[in-house]
Amino acid sequence: MKKENSSEFLRYKSVLFDNEVDLPVYLLHLGKIRELIENNLQVGIVTINLNTEYEELNGWELFDSKRYLLSVVLKNIAEKHKDAILSVFSVRSGTFILFFPFTEENDFNDFINIIKNDIDEYCNAEIFSDKYVETSFEFLPLNKDLRIERLVETTIYECLNKINKMRKLDNERGEEYLIKLLNEENITVYFQPIINIESNSVLAFELLSRTNLAYFANTEVLFRINSNYQSYNKLENLCFRKIVDVLKNKNLGTKYSVNFSSDYILHHLIDDANIKMIVNRKLLMPSDFIIEITERSQIRDTLRFKRIIESLKKYGFKIAIDDVGSGYSTLGMISEISPDYIKYDLKLIRDIDKMPVKKELLKSIIHFAHEQNLTLIAEGVETREEYETIKEMGVKYAQGFFFQKPTVEPEKVLNKYAAKN
Repeated sequence: MKKENSSEFLRYKSVLFDNEVDLPVYLLHLGKIRELIENNLQVGIVTINLNTEYEELNGWELFDSKRYLLSVVLKNIAEKHKDAILSVFSVRSGTFILFFPFTEENDFNDFINIIKNDIDEYCNAEIFSDKYVETSFEFLPLNKDLRIERLVETTIYECLNKINKMRKLDNERGEEYLIKLLNEENITVYFQPIINIESNSVLAFELLSRTNLAYFANTEVLFRINSNYQSYNKLENLCFRKIVDVLKNKNLGTKYSVNFSSDYILHHLIDDANIKMIVNRKLLMPSDFIIEITERSQIRDTLRFKRIIESLKKYGFKIAIDDVGSGYSTLGMISEISPDYIKYDLKLIRDIDKMPVKKELLKSIIHFAHEQNLTLIAEGVETREEYETIKEMGVKYAQGFFFQKPTVEPEKVLNKYAAKN
């Protein structure tokens, strides 16, 4: 009997307590909420939601990691306010629920502002875009005649409906700006060098597409909005055309690294007029280019994708996989595609000089790259300490603000590194 009771307890616990973030489901707090209402306190409900689109774009592992980090921020907020009650909407969901009892409405408004400021600070630390963290709040109606379960559930869903409406409006506004960008062809091409640390020279320039529309100051937002746009391929086509137009008038003597989403490669790249022009060796050569695969979504047709990559290799293009260590860029996919280059994710380079775990991760990827005959490029090197750490560990190629911010004048970069040599 004891064994059966223990088994049943674990079964209930698995649906009422989220072990990954160490928080209960909000249902376990209903008794406390009822007690607060009976004592004539008002209760505010705040929902903080990590948009599941983040999981769709980056994979469940990264989503769970960000969910855990968000839970840490919210626990710190709850600890500042001893009366605040933190929970999750359901096990493994990206929605957190904060209950806050108060007597004066100003107290609750101050609490809301603290939450927003703390979350803004968290997101601005570039852990991830604030577009993926959504908040909403409502007051729990003071009605002792209604069941507390129904009161709380209804109020939470009102908050979630608010978030959905705000998200819809934001997507509509973003799509309007995207259409404006496409119509005006408002894209400027920037160059950021990939540096050979040993020879202190430029291996390649990564070509980055930027716009002066303030709404898309964060390029991640631009491509997020574009991924939901019906004619999503138009943006990547425009960016590539702009890149090719700029390169026609350049003779830098380096390789050029260009980003493409896996979807664009799968469905559009082979038919792109600019790729055909390069394949036919008109002004530009396939061997001049590194095609960087940016996996903003999971590759659905791996076999077809591999065939396309093989065709591009036969033409002479080099292949790189971007953001290795995050999202869908798994070592398994690397071994499937056999790229020439792997670009190690900048989040794993940041503060690597202070974090032994990150050093161990890089050590393992260096070993893997050596065994598979891949060229490793460390992205996002921003400080001298990071640079010296990766150099000492044996990284040969790197990229980041420490070497050079993106620029529209790549010739000056080449002159700078020629002068250094």
